[in-house]
Amino acid sequence: MKKILLSVEGQTEESFVKQLLQPLFGTECFLQPVVLTTSRSPQGKAHKGGVGTYAKIRDEVQRLCRDTSAVVITTMYDFYGLPKYFPGLHSVEANWTPLQKVQFLEGEFAKDISDIRFVPYLSLHEFEALLFSDVNQIVSFLKQRGASRKGLDKLKAIALPPEEIDDQYPPSKRIEDAFGGYRKVTDGILVAQKIGVDTMLARCPHFRQWVETLQQRCQSDD
Repeated sequence: MKKILLSVEGQTEESFVKQLLQPLFGTECFLQPVVLTTSRSPQGKAHKGGVGTYAKIRDEVQRLCRDTSAVVITTMYDFYGLPKYFPGLHSVEANWTPLQKVQFLEGEFAKDISDIRFVPYLSLHEFEALLFSDVNQIVSFLKQRGASRKGLDKLKAIALPPEEIDDQYPPSKRIEDAFGGYRKVTDGILVAQKIGVDTMLARCPHFRQWVETLQQRCQSDD
C-alpha cells in the first residue's frame, strides 16, 4: 500500500482526511494526516494547530519530505490567513481571481520546497467553504442546534460557488454569525459527513483537482 503524507492545519482537517478522503483511495493508498506543529516548549512538547509562521510550515513540510516511503507529500492549509512571508504572497496581484492567487502561491510553495513528490494544496478560502457545497445541509444542521431564522435566511441567500466566497467575509465567519455556538472541529465534520465528499468534489473544482492529482499519483507505477 502506498502512503500519502498530509500536513494539515488542525484537528478538523485531520478528521476530514481520515473520515471523508480516505474512502476515496480504498486500499491502494493510505492517507496519513499530520497536524502542523506550530511551536515547541523548552521541554520539547509540541503545540499543534494553526499555520503559525512560514518558517514553521517549511520545517514541517521538509521533515515530512524526509520520509522516503511516502509517494506524495501534500498540505491542507487555508488560503485565508496565510503568514506574511509565505512564498509569493507579496507578488500576488489584487486583480487576480482567488483561484489565480491560490494557484500562483501553490506554485511558489512547490518551488521553495523543491521535492518532486510535493503537491501543495491551499483551500479556497478555508475548510468551511467545502460545507457551502450544500447550504441546505448547513441550514438544517444549525436549525436543529437552535439557530435563529434570520441567521439561517442569510445563509440561504448565499449564491456564490463555495470556492468563491471571499476572504473579507470568510465561510466560517458566515456560519458563526448565523449560529454563535458553531464548533469547527465537531460540527464542521458532522455537516461534512451529511453533505458527502462527492457533492464537494462536484461543486469545488480546485478541491477536485487536488484530490484527482493525489489519486493519479497513487495509481502511478513510478
